[in-house]
Amino acid sequence: MDSNTGRIFVDDMSVFDRERHDQIDFVVTATEMPRGMYQNVQPMTATARVLISLTDQNDEAPYFVMSGNQYSILENRGQGAEIVGPQIMVYDNDEYMNTQWEIKIEPVSGNCPVEAVPNTGFHGSLITLKATENLDYEELTSCSVNLKKRFYFYFLRKTFFVIKNHFCITIEIGHRHR
Repeated sequence: MDSNTGRIFVDDMSVFDRERHDQIDFVVTATEMPRGMYQNVQPMTATARVLISLTDQNDEAPYFVMSGNQYSILENRGQGAEIVGPQIMVYDNDEYMNTQWEIKIEPVSGNCPVEAVPNTGFHGSLITLKATENLDYEELTSCSVNLKKRFYFYFLRKTFFVIKNHFCITIEIGHRHR
């Protein structure tokens, strides 16, 4: 703390990370420094409690929690059929209103008619994969896609989209024996 101006300086900015704690609480003590004929007088002090409430900014990227990357679906189940596999959860350590994300599905090679439902949401959302068209084993036996997370970052009343890491999954189309 600057004794002339009262400005507070911090060596480690991580103390202002809202994900670590949401408040900073400390006490400031001011002690007078008697001079001249008062230099032998007991100095007087005053104290003040300072409480700083930290607000959240969207500084944490969303992340996937999943136990595997192998999924499957029986052929000819139709558009909207659920693709079976490990649960996909999207989390974000920011406060709720700063956790908005979007998922983009990008085929690794060729056609892979799959969508994520929902494809936008907030912290702690469960994602389901669904076929966007009928899948026929004779036309497609498997495909791979990248799930890409994109999160919204607000700065100066403008919205920016930041694409973070992606996760590759493989979908096997099962053959029905007739």
